[in-house]
Amino acid sequence: MYNPRWWQLLRHSRGFGIHSPFAFRFITEVLNERLPYYAYDNINATVDGHSAHEWRTLFRVLVYFRPKTVAIISDKPEFHREARRVLHLALPQATTAESTATSDFIISDCYVAEPYLNAFFFSATPANYPRPSHGMTFTNNRTLTVRAALSHLPSQHILVRF
Repeated sequence: MYNPRWWQLLRHSRGFGIHSPFAFRFITEVLNERLPYYAYDNINATVDGHSAHEWRTLFRVLVYFRPKTVAIISDKPEFHREARRVLHLALPQATTAESTATSDFIISDCYVAEPYLNAFFFSATPANYPRPSHGMTFTNNRTLTVRAALSHLPSQHILVRF
């Protein structure tokens, strides 16, 4: 039987139907990049229930956004340790912050309501959560969500396979 949600997911993962130049480039060159990055050999284990693919996606997103200060939000020490390790593989000069008030990027194992910060969540965006007034949210509706909270971007929620 025809499933329009599945078809949309497949089309968007290749960039078809995406009209924003930022979103098209982000999906095709960051989320669905197939060529290995320089640190992939160091990111090859499943940690805290998250696969190497998910940690590599975080690595690519960090390299793309290049945040100076990152807040890692989790109550699990293994998650915190691996997120910090991936952060320093991607951006050795980046620092970690204790709160979201002093950071420009969030890494979390649950969805955090900070609509004005770029973020990477190891969870899907809640469907009933209010969308911010600007910025794009990319989700695979299963395990990962990336929020690009850039002021020049319109508010959009894009379902994509990555």
